[in-house]
Amino acid sequence: MAFGSGLTTVFAGLLAVVPALATRWRSYPVLGWLSVGSLIATICRVAFDPTIVGAAFLSTTPVFNWLLAG
Repeated sequence: MAFGSGLTTVFAGLLAVVPALATRWRSYPVLGWLSVGSLIATICRVAFDPTIVGAAFLSTTPVFNWLLAG
């Protein structure tokens, strides 16, 4: 949580890609489950606060705000 709620959500989503790409070099079954775990953490984070950074910090532009990145 050192990056703030917006970047933490984006980094958690990107974290799911790393073990999935690692399966191209190694066939460890746990790598797929790490991706699933990261995906579940990201979905729970978005379910906890769907606006990603809080409603007070969203801009009025509907596309160019934290919802796009999150």
